[in-house]
Amino acid sequence: MLNILRDNLSYLKPILWIVAGTFVLFFGVSWWQPGASRGETWVATVEGQEISFPIWRERASNLENQYRRSLGAQWDQVKENYNVRQIVAEQLIQRELVVMDAQRLGLGVSTAELASWIRDNPQFQRDGVFVGDEEYKRFVGRNFGFTNASAYEDYVKGDLLAAKWQGLIASSVVVFKDDIEAEFRKRHERVEFDYIALDFAKYEETINPSDLELNAWYEARGDEYSQGEGRRALYVLFDEKAAEGQVEVTDQQIEEYYNDQKELFETPEERQASQILIRVAPDADEAAVESARAQILGLSAEIRSGKDFAELAGQYSEDPGSKDRGGDLGWFAKGRMVPEFDEAVFSLEPGVLSEPVRTTFGFHLIRVEGIREPGVQPLDEVREQIRAQLRFPKMRDVQQKLASKFKSEVTDLDSFRQVAESEGIDVRDAGVVPRSGSIPDLGPVPEMITAIFDLEPGTVSDLISLPRGEVVFVVDQVVDDYVPPLSTQKERILADYRREQALSAARNDLERALSRSGNDFARAAKRVGAQVQSTSPALIRGQEIPGIGVDPAVERAAFDASVGETVGPMEGSKAAVVLKITDRQEADLEQLPMEEAQIEAALRQPQVGRLISARLETLRDAAEVSFNKRLISPEQYQ
Repeated sequence: MLNILRDNLSYLKPILWIVAGTFVLFFGVSWWQPGASRGETWVATVEGQEISFPIWRERASNLENQYRRSLGAQWDQVKENYNVRQIVAEQLIQRELVVMDAQRLGLGVSTAELASWIRDNPQFQRDGVFVGDEEYKRFVGRNFGFTNASAYEDYVKGDLLAAKWQGLIASSVVVFKDDIEAEFRKRHERVEFDYIALDFAKYEETINPSDLELNAWYEARGDEYSQGEGRRALYVLFDEKAAEGQVEVTDQQIEEYYNDQKELFETPEERQASQILIRVAPDADEAAVESARAQILGLSAEIRSGKDFAELAGQYSEDPGSKDRGGDLGWFAKGRMVPEFDEAVFSLEPGVLSEPVRTTFGFHLIRVEGIREPGVQPLDEVREQIRAQLRFPKMRDVQQKLASKFKSEVTDLDSFRQVAESEGIDVRDAGVVPRSGSIPDLGPVPEMITAIFDLEPGTVSDLISLPRGEVVFVVDQVVDDYVPPLSTQKERILADYRREQALSAARNDLERALSRSGNDFARAAKRVGAQVQSTSPALIRGQEIPGIGVDPAVERAAFDASVGETVGPMEGSKAAVVLKITDRQEADLEQLPMEEAQIEAALRQPQVGRLISARLETLRDAAEVSFNKRLISPEQYQ
């Protein structure tokens, strides 16, 4: 089985997000820990198996910090678009489904395989040698969010099982010789041609249809914009406003919770530190290491002579997450940084500059800015946090009772309207929505959309629990072929209209110019204010063509034509194009053996990806999955 994995590993790299590479060391500006003070233990369950909250938190923290390091200051502007919590939860759910499936298939991981993986992991080596059991166990306890090495090893076994599962799927993919040869021909065939490209952008600027013209054009192309079946639902929402005045959390309840759960509010010693990082790769040659060492020593000398640490950090540090803040890493507890950095920070006195510290990232200069002693957060500091924690289940309970009462009193569309009116409950119209749509005021709520399409028209739904509250609805209308109103997507429709009209006008102008010039490219180009261009060197597939770009339609026409043939005018992606083939070069099949393995891998990879995606989708659909809604809800992504 390991041979299968090794043979197929090169094809799997883009999709092996599940496996043991998961454990990325945290090294950033903050420790992201929603739910930690509430004592959460799980984030989701798969067939009753809990997804660990600490593992999810560690992974989510790492992912957010990767985004932060990549995007820098832009992260704070765009982070609302990244549902980090949901992304990581789904990854861990898929991992659990894969592990379960692997076990059903009889796959396993031996003790020897696990030991070999640990010994060969660079994180557990020093100078290429395993660090030993004791240091390994301390390292795992400090860095990976596991209570002990045994728990970590159980998790790694799951990762290795996932890798074997993916290797097993990959081994079922067969790439045929004919397909490899065809791909080789595509890669090495070349064609040369002269062409005229008439960009249609200048035509678009003059196209301004009336509302009547645009509407007629849109209606004539309804099939192109159809979103399939659509359904209109009427619904009532029992949200926080509906439960207002019926939920109270007293100061006594808050104090009792605080006293009973005081360990949740304990805080370890934390330190605020600043750094200057000069990066050097772990496997860098001696010259690169010495160059980085010299640079960090030079900066150290400048600081000790009175230069401002923050100013030098902003100028020279190579850590994008902290350099713009003068090297400030914020507050963090022991065990959150890589070991060498951690040890230095927690051995320094405030204000003292460290000697250069070498880690896997490079050389660091560190200065501790402050120390927070361990203790317990005061009640007044966490009072509102506890109030919200205690209020949430009470509020949901009231919402469910109100929704259940309403549900028990209605049986069809008429009674739905009547009971809502008599009790002063607001009936909301979701409008016609397709399966991929969203509901006004509720946003993307896939569980409700699914229920709308599963329900018989005219019947009343069961309670649907959404982050905002409880919903009861009735399907009022079914539209077999739903085309959204023009007003809901006018910008897109106008752009499509302009593009079509501009391309047609450009093609017609080019066609007339060719006809009047007797297909003389130079004269035709002059008539339309363009130039004759030539491919040089010869074109290969996927290559950008000046004035045209990478255009599959133009490329396909060029490679399908014979030498001397004129093709077009045709509509490209950004221009009307006519071309004349001047030369062709066929692929040299004698060179095929040199590229056969690489081509086979390239053809195999997407097939493996599709098989894995299909299998994961099947597993996900069949599995019973539930979420801890205190952690995974759209409201908390804000």
